[in-house]
Amino acid sequence: MPVLALVAASAASGVFGQEAPAAQKTANIVVTNVNAEFLQNGGSCVLSSYAIVANYFTGEPIRSYFEGYCRHFGLAFTDAADAEQKYAAHFDAEWRKRKCQGYEVILDLHSHSKEKCFVDARRVFEGRFYADSSSHVEELERLLGAHEAFLNLSYNAGQNFHSITILNDGTRFLCRDTEQKGIHPISGLRQIGTLRDSVLYVRR
Repeated sequence: MPVLALVAASAASGVFGQEAPAAQKTANIVVTNVNAEFLQNGGSCVLSSYAIVANYFTGEPIRSYFEGYCRHFGLAFTDAADAEQKYAAHFDAEWRKRKCQGYEVILDLHSHSKEKCFVDARRVFEGRFYADSSSHVEELERLLGAHEAFLNLSYNAGQNFHSITILNDGTRFLCRDTEQKGIHPISGLRQIGTLRDSVLYVRR
C-alpha cells in the first residue's frame, strides 16, 4: 500500500477520531514500564523512538526492532549493535528514495512487515501520522491524555532533526529521549521547540 494511502487508512480506523470511553480516561502510560535505560548508538533515533513504544506494549527487547528492520530489508548483520548501525545507514537512504518522511517508513513497517516483531506490535497498537505536528498540538495533547498512547515526535535540533517520545502518566507530560537515560517532565509539546512530523501510537 502506498504511504499516503496507509496514512489515510490509519486515520480512518481504530480509536482515532474517537473520545476514550469514560472507563478508559485514566488509561495512561505506566511510567515504570517504559524503558528508561536504552541509549541509541549513532543516528538511530527514529527507530529507537518506535522501539521504546513497541517495547512498552509488547515486552519485546528493543534490539529486536533493529534486527527486524534489517531482516525485512535483507541487510546482513552480526549482532544487535551492528543491526542498529546498518539500520541507520539504510534508513537515511530509504526515506529519501521514497520521497517521504522517515516516520512514514517506520509506520509502513509497523503496518505491513511480515517480521514477527512488527506483526506482534500491530496486533497491540496502531499509529496515525501527522505531517505537521505544530498545527495539531491541542489534539495531540488531548489524545495523549485520554488514551494509553505515545507520540513519536521530531523537531528541529540545530541543523538536523531529532526524534523523541512523549507520553502522559495521567498527571503530566513526559519525554523519553534515547540520546540520554531517564524520563523527564515537560510542560507540553510547545516547550520542545520547532515541531515537525509525528506519529501517535495508541493501544488498540
